[in-house]
Amino acid sequence: MLQRLGVAATDVNAWLEALERVRSVPGPRPYDSPAPYRGLRPYRPTDADLFAGRTALVEELVTRVRDSAGAGQVTVVVGPSGSGKTSLLWAGLAPALVGVNDLSPVFGMVPGEKPLAQLTAGLKELADRRSSASNGQQPSVIIIDQAEQLFVACKDPDAQNGFLCALTDTARSGATGDGSAGTVVVLALRSDFYTRALTFPVLRGALQRSQVVVGPMSDTEVRQAVTEPATRRGFTLQSGLVDLILRDLTPVRSRTAKDAAHEAGSLPLLSHALLMTWQIANSRTLTVDHYRASGGIDGAVTKTAEDTYLALGTTERKERARRIFLRLAQCSDEQIYTRRRVPWAEILDRDSHGHDADEDEQYEVLDLFIDARLLTADEDHVEIAHEALLPAWPRLKEWLDGDQGWQRQHQRLRTAATHWADSGRSTDGLLRGEVLQTTRGWVQEHGRDRDLSRLERQFLDDSVEQQAAEDQLARRHTRRRYQLITLAVVFAVIAASVALVARHQRVAAARQQQIAAVAQAQALSRLIADRADRLREQDPALALQLSLTAFQTAETPEARSSLLNATSSPVGTRLRLAGGKTRSLAVSPTGQIAAGTDDGAVQLWTLAADGTPRPDGTVAGSTQPLIKLVFSSDGRHMAGADGKGAVLLWDLVDLSRPPTTLGQMAKPATALAWDEVGQRAFVGSDSGITVMAVGSATATPMAGAGSKPIKAIAVSPDGRTMAAGGVDTNVYRWDITNHSTAAQLSTLTEANSQIFSLAFSPDSTNLLAGTGAEHNVHRWNVRDPTRPEVVGAPLEGPLSWVNYVSFSPDGAVVTAASSDRMLWTFDARTGRSAGLLPHPSPLITAVFTPDGRVVTLASDGIVRTWSVPGPIISGAEDSVFALSFTANGVKLGIAAGAADNSLRVWSAVNPHRPRPQGPPLTNSTGQARLSGSGVITPDGATIASGTIDGTLVRWNISDAANARPLPPLRIADDLIEAISVSADGRFLAASCDDGTVRIVGLGTDGEAEVEATLRSPEQGLIYQAAFSPDGKLVAAASVNNNVYLWNIENKQDPVLLATLSGLPSSALSVAFSPDGKLVAAGDTDGMVRLWNVVDPRRPSLVGAPLTGSVGYLYTMAFRPNSRLLATGSTDGTIWLWDLTDPTRPEHLATLTGPDRAVLTVAIDPTTGLIAAAGEGRTVRLWATDPATAASWVCATTGVAITQDEWSQYLPELPFAPPCD
Repeated sequence: MLQRLGVAATDVNAWLEALERVRSVPGPRPYDSPAPYRGLRPYRPTDADLFAGRTALVEELVTRVRDSAGAGQVTVVVGPSGSGKTSLLWAGLAPALVGVNDLSPVFGMVPGEKPLAQLTAGLKELADRRSSASNGQQPSVIIIDQAEQLFVACKDPDAQNGFLCALTDTARSGATGDGSAGTVVVLALRSDFYTRALTFPVLRGALQRSQVVVGPMSDTEVRQAVTEPATRRGFTLQSGLVDLILRDLTPVRSRTAKDAAHEAGSLPLLSHALLMTWQIANSRTLTVDHYRASGGIDGAVTKTAEDTYLALGTTERKERARRIFLRLAQCSDEQIYTRRRVPWAEILDRDSHGHDADEDEQYEVLDLFIDARLLTADEDHVEIAHEALLPAWPRLKEWLDGDQGWQRQHQRLRTAATHWADSGRSTDGLLRGEVLQTTRGWVQEHGRDRDLSRLERQFLDDSVEQQAAEDQLARRHTRRRYQLITLAVVFAVIAASVALVARHQRVAAARQQQIAAVAQAQALSRLIADRADRLREQDPALALQLSLTAFQTAETPEARSSLLNATSSPVGTRLRLAGGKTRSLAVSPTGQIAAGTDDGAVQLWTLAADGTPRPDGTVAGSTQPLIKLVFSSDGRHMAGADGKGAVLLWDLVDLSRPPTTLGQMAKPATALAWDEVGQRAFVGSDSGITVMAVGSATATPMAGAGSKPIKAIAVSPDGRTMAAGGVDTNVYRWDITNHSTAAQLSTLTEANSQIFSLAFSPDSTNLLAGTGAEHNVHRWNVRDPTRPEVVGAPLEGPLSWVNYVSFSPDGAVVTAASSDRMLWTFDARTGRSAGLLPHPSPLITAVFTPDGRVVTLASDGIVRTWSVPGPIISGAEDSVFALSFTANGVKLGIAAGAADNSLRVWSAVNPHRPRPQGPPLTNSTGQARLSGSGVITPDGATIASGTIDGTLVRWNISDAANARPLPPLRIADDLIEAISVSADGRFLAASCDDGTVRIVGLGTDGEAEVEATLRSPEQGLIYQAAFSPDGKLVAAASVNNNVYLWNIENKQDPVLLATLSGLPSSALSVAFSPDGKLVAAGDTDGMVRLWNVVDPRRPSLVGAPLTGSVGYLYTMAFRPNSRLLATGSTDGTIWLWDLTDPTRPEHLATLTGPDRAVLTVAIDPTTGLIAAAGEGRTVRLWATDPATAASWVCATTGVAITQDEWSQYLPELPFAPPCD
């Protein structure tokens, strides 16, 4: 329409923006218009019409609960905090089963301190309602929400088990027997309590038979959740708002996955941001500006909470708020915080004994947070609106982390006081002895008196009085017994006692001060580590420095995890500028980096062999900002364009000479390319292409280019072809071999939006085009310029404009620099995404150096250099099942599954630039495919693998680039699950699906033979076997929940020494400690058990299980010559444990990064480097030594954290860059 009205193309955007403004202000919304979003509060049955985006999950849940109810089973809904479990049950399931008009068939509860009494009362009330209701054909629905409170609020294991048994009995008694739903019992459980739930047999059965997982929403489902409530309430969303929300919501590490639009637990933050956006809008249209004013996904909750807190005004009111929130949270034995429902009486009478408890002021404080929808209240209770607030509000997190000791102590006091009151305030329930002294010490010495409720204070006072009375009685008896002791001795004893008590009090006070200081440092360390982890997805180099600062503040597991995890991802080294902000970037064929600044100068760097940037000085250029830079193909010349339209040329042979002015454009250039062969520049502008040649006084328009606005120009490396694209979506090409007359080639018309960037492959046979609105990269084969061919589908992934595209020097990798703040990398052959490099702002340029590093420029004006792909090894076409290092750490063996059918040998000596040592090794044609098992011998001479038919195959890899196959050996009749090697490299242990372990001897000249067969005494396949360090013992993990221990010194007659029992589920992994004294085994419950095998005939369990991960433990490894144990879980984590004292194992760190299950872990014996891989098909590498990680951080980060950055991210600490 605009074209028909004669509106110029250059004015179209302004008209469209005006249209958006008109759409955004249709008038104010009605005063009484209900909110379309719930904020932090869950959706209830009355909100069913607003509950959107979970249709498929509701249908799945309804089917599952009906099937389970018909069979008399409990259904368990499992998901992380903030995944929407409560809303799913109350606004999805309940209305689907009974409707929204009559909820009499529904009973719901959150377990408290006495869950069985709650359940009993609730079932009676439900029965009463059902007897008088007319809807008898509908099923009874029992919803146990926040079931994790059973393990937090209730501390009695018998009461917990009794409740679960009663719940199961209720489900069974309501079974119809004909498959129809009589009584539906559904329980919602936070996934981080999954391991705890598995310890109860009744729950374990429910989790095995009837479990529904609440995972992340898809992109489409999030769109529905955002748009449908607004539409149903009569509101509209500005164009682009949903895309912006999705971009903010999308987790960086998942952006290559189309099925996950957000991180688990982020839905309450989204709902709150939408609610704040609606409140700010005050109109019928919600706009991008309204959303940004709310603080967005990451900031809305924090902003609301912090604004409400600051609005309290006085210090006293703020202190009241702190105490209220501390009472509204509780800490589990696993150090996990959850919200707590608190009676009004407890909240309001906290200060009523001995203090002026202004009830009105207490109400005012509460009302402010209730009005802000951060707290919810009914006539009986107050609680935090959603647990998402606990980690999302930094101030609350600091309160909780800094008060953990008192929180746990207060929790115990509160529980004891409640039991005392329930028992009729009997003196038998009062505190005594050391427990009383400890509690009293906390209250008096730490100033916690005002934190106590009236009941708690009365309980403590009565305990003190009772203890005093008992002490007095005891002293009376003592005096009678010792009445003959002289008065002088009595005085001496009293004097000594007073001195001793005084000294003890001084020591105790000093110790408590020290404990408080340590606790404060640890809380701050955890807070900084959390900030670093969040920042890593935006600015890895700056996040590195925060991680190191966290570890320097206190060596907490969280800080150590953050620091070590920083070593497993590529990081961009920030280059230090001598002058203004960088506006343009180019890299020469010799590897020199040039950055044009806004003060008109060109700064030069050269990268050393290890990637360290070395400044080469500054070259004079222009008095205007240099907005474009490009090198010639031989690196002798550099062309540039400034902000006033001047086009300049530098002769790099003599940098002392000022640049030559090739020509002057009427407006600044929009694109620039240099033809070294023709000694000319092609300059793009809003009115076409201009050619400026060396030695020519006049600039000429490009023949055939017309006056179309141009955004991108590229010249092929062979100098034969020039391509250009721009606003009209076409890519135009010319044959420029004739320097005087260019011949126009066919136009490429496949793109459907503006062309922002173009690039030729190093061999000039392929052409890339990065687009605007399409957010993708088109590819053509132009080997024959006259017959271009489209190469596959466009490369997808970027969420915004693709501003720059490029090829790696070998043409194997394609990069796309996007305004979504990501550098996307793709495999040029397959088109698959190969990883992301995050930036804090939209990218402008990304160029490869000759040695394969990447140099980027973002809109923040900072140049970054990246070693890609970093500590990541890719290439496998199936899950990676086995990793192993040689004894000297020089070689890393990699074994992938049958679909890949190959072994690989890499070097990870430089973990940030691992290199293949030869081509993949595959079986000969006609042989069975490799099973994924594999191991490399300690001397690096041999790599072995098993096949799916039980054959052992090997290669001599002394020269890995020219590996030589060795004769295969059939050792079993079934698939070989795993292979391990003895420390001396003489034997292999192959675990097979026929329930055996085959011990294979390796000869010095390549021969091999089976020397022993170890058979499981019970039925069940063996997943993994391990040799003891001295090679005398073999431990094997079986799916029958046992680990078997054999002595194999006599290969002809191996002896089964012991069966290690104690695992509640299938044993999947096993390892010996380096000294041979311990055996560790992991199971499908995510637990590790330890046995002392000093006497292998009489093994004994050591300590409690190692818990933490929530997936299967398929792999574990000890670091040689240490007590470090690494366990890999299918939840995508690697847990590090210090077993110096195996009776008190210490959790050191949790390594993250893999986006799917971890199936194998290996540790470099020389450096402690960890390699892990699994279903994600890539191998990741981590440092495990914090000192090594710290040295790497300081060598890699480049420009140190600035004063402004420190103030933004570390306001709690004085400025002290960690690498200074």
